[in-house]
Amino acid sequence: MNRQRARLQPVKERASAPSGCLPGTRLDILQLIANWVLVQNPSHEGCNVFWLYGPAGSGKSTLATTVANRYCAGPEQLGAFLFLDRTSAERRDPTIVVRTLAYQLGRSDSRVGAAILKAIEENPDITGSPLRYQFLKLLIEPLNALDGSERPVVLVLDALDECDNSEERKQLFEVLANDTAKLPSIVRFFITGRTEYDIVTAFEQHSHILSHPLVVSSSSSHEDILLYLRDQMAKIRSEKKFLSLGTDWPGNHRIHQLADRASGLFIWAATAVRFIWGYNPEKRLEILLHAKTVDSEVELKLDVLYKTALESIGTWDDTDFVAEFRKVLGIILAAKNPLSPAAIDRLSHTSQDIIPSIHTISLLGCVLTQSPTVHVLHPSFANFLLDPRRCGRDIWFIDLAIHNCHLALRCLHVLDQTLQYNFRGLSLSSTGWNDGLTEEISYACNFWVKHVCAVKEEVASLTEPLDIFMFQHLLHWIEAMSILRRSRETIKSLKSLFIWATVRINSLYLAVLEFNFGSTESAARSKTPPRAHIRWLPIHTDFCRLDRTASITDLYKCFTIHSHYQCSI
Repeated sequence: MNRQRARLQPVKERASAPSGCLPGTRLDILQLIANWVLVQNPSHEGCNVFWLYGPAGSGKSTLATTVANRYCAGPEQLGAFLFLDRTSAERRDPTIVVRTLAYQLGRSDSRVGAAILKAIEENPDITGSPLRYQFLKLLIEPLNALDGSERPVVLVLDALDECDNSEERKQLFEVLANDTAKLPSIVRFFITGRTEYDIVTAFEQHSHILSHPLVVSSSSSHEDILLYLRDQMAKIRSEKKFLSLGTDWPGNHRIHQLADRASGLFIWAATAVRFIWGYNPEKRLEILLHAKTVDSEVELKLDVLYKTALESIGTWDDTDFVAEFRKVLGIILAAKNPLSPAAIDRLSHTSQDIIPSIHTISLLGCVLTQSPTVHVLHPSFANFLLDPRRCGRDIWFIDLAIHNCHLALRCLHVLDQTLQYNFRGLSLSSTGWNDGLTEEISYACNFWVKHVCAVKEEVASLTEPLDIFMFQHLLHWIEAMSILRRSRETIKSLKSLFIWATVRINSLYLAVLEFNFGSTESAARSKTPPRAHIRWLPIHTDFCRLDRTASITDLYKCFTIHSHYQCSI
């Protein structure tokens, strides 16, 4: 299994399993799914894909978790569960879907595992192959090793809409729409997502895909939210026993009022509960019940809830707090991967007179998770802050362009303060070189280029830091990426930087990076950091002798005269 993990490189598993549906809720839809899994409804014959779609906050992920717990998690179950997440660089990558599902399947059945391992040995570079070929070799053919009379195999893919907008996203949707029809008859593929145009276009008019909407306005959704709120209010009464809230607090009438305001949105109900579960639950409940009401449109309901939660903090006339709020939330929303509070501090502070970010984050517990990394509880809150029309106040609006530029500068600063020749003190024969780097250094190495390339205007502030980095630390960064086992990403990153530079700043010393990637790619594949450093050294030495007045011919020559040298090492 370790061999499979090393070759397939699946995403890391959750640190803790999330909870599914509260017992007694979602009974209708769960029964429909059960009938589909077991083909107990003649209309489901031949439908091996179930696509559950609905608006943000309708409870799709909770249902996906429940399905996975029921059909994939037990010792006698065979299946796989993967959730996508746009806040995670790893989990929003469409290319991880097939190989992660394959890894989990191989772990749950030795026959499937043996077939997957054989496919890997016959195709060593299969993770770099087109998704359709991966789907064939890692899922369709290995699953054919199972007896057709066995229990169903259930694959769960949650939040399909959260994957990157890229060519690979389009390929993934095509594979899921077309190639899933070729899976063995015992396989069921359960997919959730929002009704984004490209998903709808890919999935419509396929006879093997059963599409089902999650209707938030149904009476069953209202009853389920009532049940959920009663359960959570009882837990609040139990935990806050010294407040003498009363055995029936908050009363049936007020619970119904909360359920009415939720309008079938489970994320509204869950966020409201987290808000009420504060120092003074009665006061917070009254704040929610007296907030301005709106029509039942999903977005408006969520906006009113988020505004109420933010207003309750009560410190918006404090300019220091407002500045800290915008800085911390800007980093959280602009980050390409969720960061811990400590890493946020190290990437954001520019002086010793600092306020720990957790001081601000702790005030936003109803909309942010805090451990081990910080991220919004639901994408709808990020969308609220990123849209000035929705959030309605300048102090709440987060301009991603500004914060991407800030993070780009802070990443370059962290690397400038850290990187130097062989900064881990390794040798060519070192065996313990892959111990990793600190969180903020790792983040800066992995994502500085992405943040730079996200800056479309006001690029002048980046020119000098990029000068320093490219002339002093390019080689050191390649070494660090080797330590992180991300050497292949250096070439992709530098290509992206070249495209950005030629459009935005037309810098010759950056533009020249494009010319000789074919020969320099071998350097990025070095097995140890010092060897990576040595491969690039002749190029970088001449490169650093040049100044900004050098001609494009001189710069080109710097990269090309060493082609044969690199390839011979």
